[in-house]
Amino acid sequence: MRIIFLLTSLIFALTACSGGAGGGGTQSNVDALPNGAAVYAPTMNGVNVISVDVSCGYMNMPCVSATVCEPGTTHCIVVDKLLLDTGSSGLRVFASKVSTLNLTSVMNVGATKQLAKVTNFADGTCHWGPVKLADIQMGGETASNIPIQLIQANYATVPSSCAEAESDPVAAQYNGILGVGVRDRDCGTDCVASSNNSLYYACNAATQGSACTGSVAPLASQVRNPVAGLDTLGGIDDSNGSALILPAIPVTGAVSASGYLVFGINTRANNQPSNSSTMFITDSNGYMKTTYNGSSYTAFIDSGSNGLYFPPTSSSLPICSGTVFYCPDETVQTSATMKPYSGSTPSVSVPFNVVNTYAAYYSDNYASNTGGYLRMSGTYVFDWGLPFFFGRTVYTGIYGKSSTVNGTSNATQAFYAF
Repeated sequence: MRIIFLLTSLIFALTACSGGAGGGGTQSNVDALPNGAAVYAPTMNGVNVISVDVSCGYMNMPCVSATVCEPGTTHCIVVDKLLLDTGSSGLRVFASKVSTLNLTSVMNVGATKQLAKVTNFADGTCHWGPVKLADIQMGGETASNIPIQLIQANYATVPSSCAEAESDPVAAQYNGILGVGVRDRDCGTDCVASSNNSLYYACNAATQGSACTGSVAPLASQVRNPVAGLDTLGGIDDSNGSALILPAIPVTGAVSASGYLVFGINTRANNQPSNSSTMFITDSNGYMKTTYNGSSYTAFIDSGSNGLYFPPTSSSLPICSGTVFYCPDETVQTSATMKPYSGSTPSVSVPFNVVNTYAAYYSDNYASNTGGYLRMSGTYVFDWGLPFFFGRTVYTGIYGKSSTVNGTSNATQAFYAF
């Protein structure tokens, strides 16, 4: 079973405190970091450009808006406060946010039952709900008639593979997730071949309590990356990937950060990688390698993670009490070396800062250099979360699509580049 590792609900484990981006509360032995001025990326325009806002929910949460429509109609709803996530693929939106739309159900093989989906996250929460067809408008571009997932905990019967189904957008602090990762479809051939995939289910009816059983899901029925599904516009195909552009922030953080998501890689004048950009080929799931403190770890680049998550192997980075986050007495600058999933080149050393998470939480900064640690299946990994994106243009190349970055072609392999 493939799990999409996002930290969308791991909101600092500081719920006893109150205040600003984290809270504005106080702790006797920690001073809040200074509030940094709002920062902005240089203005961009184009049919393939949408705005990104880091100040809409919890700390280090990048938000975008998209328009969801009944396929082939002008009956649409704008859904804002979507978590922008380069670590997953597909649009997932709370059903309550599109309740006035009559979206067509995706059926199982044989067209006898409705297809539903489980999406698991690294923090133990999950999304459950039906798969529907919709047109998704983003900026001036449209992904027509693609499968999306509605987040609906009271749909039919939640399977055991979804232990903590999210049900409330207020509690989640977002209205959905826009996954623009390296995959075209959110599962792939594994779900085509076996009904025992713990991700797709066939349900007798939408009524709460109706029975659901594990189901195969043909590629055409799987939740699709809206970027991969973009229609050709004016003879230009922007479906090979995207670029997330965010401004640099002060070491101690900023009250907000505003940037852009640009569709297509090397397809228009506004999405040309620079001559200094480096491409890192990943596996088909977006995994690469990172060396930190002399050890190599499985790694991934994920704007949906609200911090940098890496192994706790440095004595200068003590862990905040009761959390997975780091709380150094002073800001620590360190580095790690990125490498592709296979092979040793390219190899790029990436410096980064780690602030005291409590001190960041007590400030009003929504954009911050926070860090912590993460295990997957009991093993430490390196998660280049949102702080990695500040001050960079990061390209996400979709598996099965062709792109060229600084003279290097991906030959349809998945990649990240910056």
